[in-house]
Amino acid sequence: FDILIDPRDNNKKYKIVNIDNQIWMAENLNFQTSTGSCCYENRDSNCKIYGRLYNWEAAKTACPPGWKLPTEDEWQTLITRLGGPDVAGGKLKSTEGWNSPNTGATNIYGFSALPGGGGSGGGIDKYYSIGRYAMFWTNTQSEFTKNDSIFIEGFMLDYDKNEIGSIATVRSSFLSVRCIKDDAK
Repeated sequence: FDILIDPRDNNKKYKIVNIDNQIWMAENLNFQTSTGSCCYENRDSNCKIYGRLYNWEAAKTACPPGWKLPTEDEWQTLITRLGGPDVAGGKLKSTEGWNSPNTGATNIYGFSALPGGGGSGGGIDKYYSIGRYAMFWTNTQSEFTKNDSIFIEGFMLDYDKNEIGSIATVRSSFLSVRCIKDDAK
């Protein structure tokens, strides 16, 4: 693995991986923003394993300099390169850290997706599914709206499925972040 050193956070080191000319973090982001991020159940031990959870506003600016929150298209490119949504989930999942059966997990490209779960509510009053689901933000607003709420596209991996699926969630939800190298910089 190559290493990214985040200059903002006491030079915290992240593993990175190059998958067919896309450079991704090979760990969930664990940078504490001033607002909009937390550890699952407010336990530092969960941040050390699974990274932090972010609401969408925090997620958009949480990546280190030269890195960014990926778009839906960038995720779709990755998924296509890994054989499509029916098999890409297993190729992205870590072989450890998931509830059993961790269906299809090979981590063949070193992406090492971990199931950080999620959270909902403005005050992060409900946490759910650590060990079961990895849910990642994109920087893409969904065309789906409900009760005047704007939804954001994301992607989800499941402990008992081989595939990766798209999700649309409200901006106040708390999900994991994987940063991608910003080619524009």
